[in-house]
Amino acid sequence: MPILPPGFGKTMREALRLVRGQDPMAATRAIRAALTGAQTQDAAPQAGARATSAPRPRLGLDATLEVLRRGRLAPRVTPSDDAAPGEFLAGDYVGSAGTRAYRLYVPTRPAAPQDSRVVVMLHGCKQNADDFAAGARMNAVCERRGWFALYPEQTKVANLNRCWNWFLPADQTAQRGEPAILAAMTRQIMAERDIRHAAVAGLSAGAAMALILADVHPELFDAALAHSGVAVGAARDLRSALAAMREGAEPVPARPFTPRVMIVQGMADETVAPRNADVIEAAISGDDDRARKTTAEEGGRKVERRERRDAQGRLAVLTLRVSDLGHAWSGGSSAGSFTDPKGPQASELFARFIEGEAPRLARRDARRRGARRGTSHRPVADARCS
Repeated sequence: MPILPPGFGKTMREALRLVRGQDPMAATRAIRAALTGAQTQDAAPQAGARATSAPRPRLGLDATLEVLRRGRLAPRVTPSDDAAPGEFLAGDYVGSAGTRAYRLYVPTRPAAPQDSRVVVMLHGCKQNADDFAAGARMNAVCERRGWFALYPEQTKVANLNRCWNWFLPADQTAQRGEPAILAAMTRQIMAERDIRHAAVAGLSAGAAMALILADVHPELFDAALAHSGVAVGAARDLRSALAAMREGAEPVPARPFTPRVMIVQGMADETVAPRNADVIEAAISGDDDRARKTTAEEGGRKVERRERRDAQGRLAVLTLRVSDLGHAWSGGSSAGSFTDPKGPQASELFARFIEGEAPRLARRDARRRGARRGTSHRPVADARCS
């Protein structure tokens, strides 16, 4: 946790009172004075204290004001989802690359260390961590497996619409910007909780950033879900980003991609053109056209499924094109924004994709349907969520 001066909690309570009393400038002055005092604190360990190699970074003024504005003084909230009875903690990551708030879902019974995992969930524009968690239903999915779910939150200071800045060159590399912040935050949570594996998922701008994270940090993330996203390298500024979203990105050079990737795209999406799913798939798979294609109904929607396997036979790239789905998280909850309860449950399918269960379940369900129909025709694959 950041180093803060003694009595800082009292200062924050007073600042909150001032904000509620319509005097934000006084609140700012109070916090600034307290933080200035923190800056002069002696870095030498006190008698009996355990020495550390370097002092941990302090929470800056902008980040502190953001915490205050959100009313995040309580360390945790009670989840409203009965299927996710674990703790839903609030925290702030502070590092050399920057600061971001986050929510962390802690399952009631975490998996054994060798099976432990955190799924990093990146929200879309005009969303926040709580909203995305409510809509995506990933907490319940992780609870069933003993996994953690981490929801970093973009600030209005970084982007007025709270979009992750996937289209800026400064936020497309491993060593700086938002990829550096998000990777370092993930590593910190993994170290604190003894978690061995990590995957990343996102919606819209969050999906584009999820692909960047998987691309520049393959040593950290072994799988990625891009829901209504845009390919890595499709934009270098806001103008090219808007063009890629609305019209579909131009083809980008194929690049080696170590993490396994799942792509979900609504075919009625008017915010991110469906063509972007093709561009993402081509960028990852190159000219390989050996995808296995099937069509089935999942959750009341027609879904075209494309599977590409690696040399070991593992499902490396899975693409779901969902008919009549707009710019919304497929199979999500109406408790959050940009969700659609119909269609395949993206969160559950991504968990199965991570586990490697999706292909096996698809074949099992197809065999069962074929047996019920009493036909020798080759069954259509399906991967329904239970």
